[in-house]
Amino acid sequence: MPRWNKWEDGIPGTSGLEKDPNLRETKKRDSELAGSSFPSLLTSPIPLRIVNVSDGKCRPQPARLKVCPEYLVLQKEEFIFPDDDDTYPRDNKKRTLRLKRQLDGSLGISVKGGSDHNLPVLISKVCRNEDDDHPYIGDAIIKVNQMSLANVTHDEAINILRNAGPEVILTVKHYRSAAPFLLKGVRQLIPEQEQNMDLVDGNSNNATSAPASGLEPRDERTPSIPSASTTSQSQQHPHQKFLPPFNASSSSSSTAQCDSRIRGTSCGSTPVIDSPCSVGSDGSLSWNGIPRVKRKWVDVVEVPLMMAYITRYIFGTDKIRPNSFEVRGMNGSHTGVVHSPDLAVLSHWIKLISDYIIALTNVKAALLNRQLSSNEQISYMGWVAEGVLNSNQPWQNWTPRFFALKGIHVCVFDKPPIEAKDWNGSHVQGYKTYEAMFRIIKESENVDERQHCFLIQTTGGESRYFSMETRADLLRLESAWHRAVCFTIADLGSKTFHVVHKNLPAAFTIDWTDGFLLKSFASPNYHFIYAFSQLKSSSDDGNSTLKLEFVDPPGTRELVEQVLICPKLQDLLFYMHAFLTAKVASLDPVFLNRGRLS
Repeated sequence: MPRWNKWEDGIPGTSGLEKDPNLRETKKRDSELAGSSFPSLLTSPIPLRIVNVSDGKCRPQPARLKVCPEYLVLQKEEFIFPDDDDTYPRDNKKRTLRLKRQLDGSLGISVKGGSDHNLPVLISKVCRNEDDDHPYIGDAIIKVNQMSLANVTHDEAINILRNAGPEVILTVKHYRSAAPFLLKGVRQLIPEQEQNMDLVDGNSNNATSAPASGLEPRDERTPSIPSASTTSQSQQHPHQKFLPPFNASSSSSSTAQCDSRIRGTSCGSTPVIDSPCSVGSDGSLSWNGIPRVKRKWVDVVEVPLMMAYITRYIFGTDKIRPNSFEVRGMNGSHTGVVHSPDLAVLSHWIKLISDYIIALTNVKAALLNRQLSSNEQISYMGWVAEGVLNSNQPWQNWTPRFFALKGIHVCVFDKPPIEAKDWNGSHVQGYKTYEAMFRIIKESENVDERQHCFLIQTTGGESRYFSMETRADLLRLESAWHRAVCFTIADLGSKTFHVVHKNLPAAFTIDWTDGFLLKSFASPNYHFIYAFSQLKSSSDDGNSTLKLEFVDPPGTRELVEQVLICPKLQDLLFYMHAFLTAKVASLDPVFLNRGRLS
């Protein structure tokens, strides 16, 4: 599993945004076919937010989450350094710097690292006069006045620098890869690469305001100069020690110069944007640490949202992750674990991403329906988790399954069906809706900590236990099931079973129009005909005997009991349940039309 604690390993899911070319081609074709079928949700503004992401084991790292119409994108922040600046040092080249100590004893630099941290002694902050030699953030100090710092601790390096005399000669070598980590403390002051110059004049306001939902990140592209109070000792790295503070007068002039460069008030008619790469221990700034560095958000993971799987549970278990979720794409990419301390924001993001997944999956179903006959139409597709029995430890393993209702069939896939041909094969298990029973599990009946569970039971005696992410998902599936059963039973019309009634062999028929009918094989006439509305109750012995109570005549309180003996009692009960479910659903035409995917 990819490691999130090291950015150079990338974000889990994809490497360099690699994607299955077959899936990309299918998506392109689907997009062309869909046309106006795409819901308005998919053309809405793209939400952004800064989040923390991990692999579930290591410490979360900051990233930016972006919901695009068809992809969920994770971005990491990179610093862009000038390639056209001749004064900027090149890696692996030693340089000699001559620094004069200020009147207050300061050298105007801060350092991190040391042998006790398995790091070289690195310059982490710079605040120098413009006429001095330029140290850069990311410079490793190799020597101080010919004294090597190769194997000294952090405290020893501080003492050597403090006692190096009024003029110090530093031998340094630049490590550009170290600069991004050292710049994190002032990242909010560094302009993004796509900086709009119109936003940084003296009267500018943020052009992009955050919506009421609070999901948009604060626009940090407009740099500003913090006061000394904004940089407190409590915000400093625990292993970082500053040299004596920089001269106040120099700090003031440097800060004024920085401010004029940002605001464009005294540097000519055209504003010049540089980045505050040098920050003194007292919060003052200078511009000679790393000139003109910019921030840039780089896409590192793209998870296709069509048929994607979003979950808050630890994969394969019934344990829910606090304040986090992950999204897995059908091409194998995944976001890692996305963390958000705000439960309201977390819930909003989960709902937003789920809505995109549902909308895109419904579009895919509608496209597949164009290739299917009218009696094979898909009415539902989505992910569930199935509890899989382990030896002596029931429901310890939860496996994602792709669940679909297609025509008369309930289909359970190991992986999502991309093409029409994928609906057949060893990776899919199917049942007929009128030979299966859907039952929502009460909370008190849950077998473990998984919530929103349901059971599928079949005439063959098979039971499968599933869970969904939310109550809304479960109710949506239940509604789709009832609609599918209604359409299936209406097409089926009737079902007849051989029974024994009053010691005579007979045919018992459940008819979509007429209800319950019984006719003896020895007689051409029906022994009874009851409408569905006349059925009052039913009971069975679990073996072969079924008792039915009907209101007869209709509109009275008089009950008539009919006793049937059926060798296929289980099948009969499933068909009865299907016909009754369909009749109830058919009473609401609006409900039946609501779920059509076309």
